[in-house]
Amino acid sequence: MKTRHPIFSRFSRKGVLSFALAVLASISSDGFAQNAQVTFYVHGSRLKTGLPGTNTGIFYGAIYDGTQQLFPFHQVFTTLKNDRFATLNVPPGPHDFAAWYGNHPTSGHHLVVTIEPGKQYFFRAQSESRGIIEVEVEHGRLDQVTCQIAHQEAPNAKPVEVRHPSATFTSMRALLQSMPPCLDVKPGP
Repeated sequence: MKTRHPIFSRFSRKGVLSFALAVLASISSDGFAQNAQVTFYVHGSRLKTGLPGTNTGIFYGAIYDGTQQLFPFHQVFTTLKNDRFATLNVPPGPHDFAAWYGNHPTSGHHLVVTIEPGKQYFFRAQSESRGIIEVEVEHGRLDQVTCQIAHQEAPNAKPVEVRHPSATFTSMRALLQSMPPCLDVKPGP
């Protein structure tokens, strides 16, 4: 007598096949194409962080979309860490990204980008310092870069550690252990 796998003893083949097709349809390329893959990473010079007149320091603030904080690159009571990243599945459309140290980014420090479905984006966050040592002003800066530049600058980047992630961050985050590979690499001649 032939024994049946436990899954088939409870469900008919037709039911299992229908379930499998529904799962495949929900994760088809159309499902993935609705969002874009957006990677934010921090890469800067430890020696230049906080030094007036520099614009390549390590950013230790938070990333915003409009007035909504997506995630912080630095947690309270932890050491300053370089080469960290977070990849998010972002809905298409206009986005107002900012790298900021305070609770609400001010105007003039935003990067407005129209995100297209199914595409890949990389943004480098760095610290800019202006003024003189006694009166120094530091703020974050985002630069859109190519995937190749991101991988050259931070080849061993680690995922950012967020202790108390927001519901938005948790729902958008792609759980990756390294920066995503470049999707737009053109083969050589």
